[in-house]
Amino acid sequence: MIRYHFRSENVFLYVNNTEFSFEIDLADTIQGKSFLCRCVLNGRIVTGRWTLVSGSQYVDMNQNGKVTIHEGAVSAAVTVQCEYGGLVKTKTVTVSYDNQLTIECADTLLGTSGNAIALYNSQIITPVWSVTAGSDCIQIDSAGAIIISQSGSATLQASYNGYTAQKTVAVQYDSGTSSQTTVNDDGSITTETQTVVENPDGSTTTTSESITVNDDGSTSQT
Repeated sequence: MIRYHFRSENVFLYVNNTEFSFEIDLADTIQGKSFLCRCVLNGRIVTGRWTLVSGSQYVDMNQNGKVTIHEGAVSAAVTVQCEYGGLVKTKTVTVSYDNQLTIECADTLLGTSGNAIALYNSQIITPVWSVTAGSDCIQIDSAGAIIISQSGSATLQASYNGYTAQKTVAVQYDSGTSSQTTVNDDGSITTETQTVVENPDGSTTTTSESITVNDDGSTSQT
């Protein structure tokens, strides 16, 4: 004999007095562009039929449980439902579109100047820039150009479309060094550091070092 008993957030089945659980394995709060719902029966993932009960103004959902979050959704309540073998389970979660707002610049700013780039959903944008800590070390203008005045550490902040991102960097003042960060067409990020040394005869020698961070996290240096 099989009987069903509803308790708390899970559905429990009793087969010959053995308890089994049926639940939706999904975090209560989700931030991202999309996510995949999972339905679990007695610790085993099963393929149920998914429907969106509420929140269609914030997300789209297919019958396989893939949910795509609409851009602009912030702390929105969404209820999903899974049906499997005559069992029905619903769960309400809070979703926010992942703004993917990031700041790209060297971890250590060298010289008297530098720059920062903001990316929103992998696209270069122009945010509102500010320095939330270490303003005695650096200043940043509306275009992301940085002026270094002394060594220390500082925190950059980019604000865009209601979102903010921060990055803390080390600052090393050096009148003969400058750094520049560039986002390449293939998505990799290159930081080039240039050092100018004055020679005893009055001439100058310039050396450059370039470090590229690729999409897979690997780095190359020239």
